[in-house]
Amino acid sequence: MNRKTYFNEAAKTWDIKYNTLELARFLQKLVPSFGINSGQRILDVGTGTGILIPYLLQAIGPSGEITAIDYAEEMVNICKSKFSEHENVKIENQNVEKLTYSSNYFDAVTCFGLFPHLESKEIALSQIYRVLKKGGKLFIAHAMSSYEIKARHKEASTAVVKDMLPDKDSMIKLLNRAGFIDIHIKDEPGYYLCKSKKNHKKRMYVKDQFSALQDSLDNILILIGKEKSKWFPNYKESLAQLTSVNTMAESVVTKTELRKSEIRGEIQNILVGIQNLLAENNLLIENAPRGKEGTAALMQIKEELAAVQTATDEASKMLESDELQAAQDKVNVAHQKAVSINAELKDVIAKYNQARARKG
Repeated sequence: MNRKTYFNEAAKTWDIKYNTLELARFLQKLVPSFGINSGQRILDVGTGTGILIPYLLQAIGPSGEITAIDYAEEMVNICKSKFSEHENVKIENQNVEKLTYSSNYFDAVTCFGLFPHLESKEIALSQIYRVLKKGGKLFIAHAMSSYEIKARHKEASTAVVKDMLPDKDSMIKLLNRAGFIDIHIKDEPGYYLCKSKKNHKKRMYVKDQFSALQDSLDNILILIGKEKSKWFPNYKESLAQLTSVNTMAESVVTKTELRKSEIRGEIQNILVGIQNLLAENNLLIENAPRGKEGTAALMQIKEELAAVQTATDEASKMLESDELQAAQDKVNVAHQKAVSINAELKDVIAKYNQARARKG
């Protein structure tokens, strides 16, 4: 039995088993902690029977909008039977790994009880990132800890027996690679919440090619939407365009990996340059004038050099975890500081030597 079949068969008794008073009390506290505002657009992925919808409705008010999706048809049917009367709730049969929504559309994405079951967490996160607005938030939540989820699934169907949450470090790395920042994870008995947001300052490694790819995908989604509204839809043109986009995507991936390799090399070269500057600056300090004012100034410079060293250590760790953009930003700032200190020390020593020469 695969996952989809498992969830379709479980749909009929899902609410009876899991939508309990205890869970209701949990969600009454959980959802307000998301900080969702009135009027916002929310995407609830893996909505199931819509357990989260009543609490999201309270958060967004009548002017907000909820789009609830699930890839299990029976879950969607039950969800529609419960919430279809709400004009600001749209319920659809979709897979989070293949979202058809426009880019930069939703203010927040909620993912309650779904994340361990995703076939490809990387693809799902990339899709969520795409449809979120700049600065949009992602909430991954469970009414159990990661350990409790793992234990429960071991006793469940073979369809979900291997489904579990990544450990904290792995989750942070997944989210960082997808472009999310401000990641906060709370994992304790009876509670799991991972908050993050879309990095509105994220740089693309091959920006122009990526933007062209995204525009092409958006155009295909529009074309598919038009065909869906027809009595006899014809998706041949959409399929032909998708084939072209797939070729474009492969090219973007290749160019991205090449650019990332170049950036790694650039970062490593800058790190070497910083270490050379630090060594030179320490030698310059030995030859710098002392005196009352000089000693105080040198103490401050030593503190600044220590901060540069700390920044390079942090950048090295970021490089190891493939956080290239953050590492690049950090080494650039550290390098500028080391160069500035170097110039300052040389200037002080030169003036001191000139003064001594005049006296001599």
